[in-house]
Amino acid sequence: MNVFITNQNEILNNSGHQKWHKVTVRDFGDSMVEVSVMPYETWSEPCWDELAIKSKRGEGDRERSKEASAARAKRKVRHLCKSLKARYMVTLTTKEIIADVDRFQKLFQEFVRRIRQVSNFQYVATHELQERGALHLHIAVANRQDYKLLWSIWHRVVGEGQGRVHVTSGSKAASVSRIAGYISKYITKSFETGDLNKRRYWASKGIAEAVKTVHLLRKDWDMTQVIMYVSEIIAETGCSGFFKQAWLEYEKGLLWVASDGYKESMYM
Repeated sequence: MNVFITNQNEILNNSGHQKWHKVTVRDFGDSMVEVSVMPYETWSEPCWDELAIKSKRGEGDRERSKEASAARAKRKVRHLCKSLKARYMVTLTTKEIIADVDRFQKLFQEFVRRIRQVSNFQYVATHELQERGALHLHIAVANRQDYKLLWSIWHRVVGEGQGRVHVTSGSKAASVSRIAGYISKYITKSFETGDLNKRRYWASKGIAEAVKTVHLLRKDWDMTQVIMYVSEIIAETGCSGFFKQAWLEYEKGLLWVASDGYKESMYM
């Protein structure tokens, strides 16, 4: 790869305000990779005037804060699902109309506690508010689940006949990217309908994080040069033929591409 990057230490030693293209690469294993590009700025010393402006603009801007929080949470959930290699999804519902997130969380925690007595249950979960006003929970899991076991445990938690369990994909695994996208889309929906400070998702402890590397490219590179650089990164991953997801805003300097991975291709 042709490297025209300034070392991070050199950046910090330079003076003044500098603008860059920030290229972030996340490797989730199994040939699943995400590459994103966005504008990035650095200061060798604190720029108090700039910080004051940013602080002033952020005061009382609840809507902007909600959008930023939703984007971060959606990205985090997508990354967790990919790290978990989640290929199945379980949905828990209750007959009773439960709209309180804290109460539903307690039911879910008890469900997890019971199932872990007989199974290694690793998950990423997020809730959705149904039209009837009741919450239900979408749970991404890596391995095929025992439907009868899940049904039995959920009924012990909520009461016989007081809840339902649905397992998406049945006996056939779905794409990890598809499950990750499906689960993460409910994050945005929950921000639209719920309290900003409420918990939006839950995940097992110990889910390994993706291997993350960051490249800083000079801002005087145009997007065509940046895209060529990203193409070289993708080629080095060895799975360039599997990068089937892409999003680009050329004028804004924004790019996102993701691979489904070799093991995914059999399910696509």
